[in-house]
Amino acid sequence: MLTVGTLQLIPGVIGGALTCIPFAIMAWLSYIFAIEIWISDVTRGEQEIPEESKGKAVAWALAFTLCLLGGSIATAWWVASQGYGFWAATLAAYWVQVVINLFDLVVIDILIYQWMKPKLMDIPGVPRLEGTWPHVIGAAKGLIVGVFLALIAGAISLLA
Repeated sequence: MLTVGTLQLIPGVIGGALTCIPFAIMAWLSYIFAIEIWISDVTRGEQEIPEESKGKAVAWALAFTLCLLGGSIATAWWVASQGYGFWAATLAAYWVQVVINLFDLVVIDILIYQWMKPKLMDIPGVPRLEGTWPHVIGAAKGLIVGVFLALIAGAISLLA
């Protein structure tokens, strides 16, 4: 029989892995259609997003948030529909955030951005962000934001 801890981990990892697919697609699309929205990240906040691109940045941020929240809600709902309560559903939703943050850090930021260095991810006139720590710090911030997304997902799962 599955314990509560296992029940939270398994759906969280599955939900996170499934959510990585639209997340990765959105990331690539953002590099193709709105590379300038990443300028603040790449320059560690030294350069701001151009004024004419701030609307795009907000739209992309909303799309990424909805993707992360959607995966968390689906996973929390799955756990809640099995008769488990708010905290079990919330913890499963948080595992979604952990998986996505690890995917973003290891696959997108380190493997692809730092090691493979595709031209698609270069912002014209802006030097490439070097070093792993800025990416690790970004992932840590993502885990903190993930707590709030998981709590929202857990609350919504109460409707199951």
